[in-house]
Amino acid sequence: MQRGISRLGLLLTLLFFGLGIYFGSQIIPLYYSYYEVLGQMEAKARKASLESDQEIKRFLLKKIESFNIPIEDPDDLEINRVGGKIIISFSYIETVYFRINDDYDWDLFDLDFSPYVEVAI
Repeated sequence: MQRGISRLGLLLTLLFFGLGIYFGSQIIPLYYSYYEVLGQMEAKARKASLESDQEIKRFLLKKIESFNIPIEDPDDLEINRVGGKIIISFSYIETVYFRINDDYDWDLFDLDFSPYVEVAI
């Protein structure tokens, strides 16, 4: 009896460990991309007095595209200069899925990201 419970415990532990690695391998890159783009937004906001909004937007859209961030419309990337500050923001949704086979992905949940930067210029 004790041997069967030990095997079951081991199998369940391995199952949870494997699922953690699988989902971690999907979620970690999403957060990495978010923080990389947020860092680029902060860097551009700090140098906003040297560049136009169009130059900043063009640069950030290239970065967003390079990280495969799903932005539906380039106009979703908002750049506003208000009261001596520059505000750069946009939002997007990433879906975490479980791939059953090459033909079907089971969508598990969505992660909402809203990078936002506000810097005095």
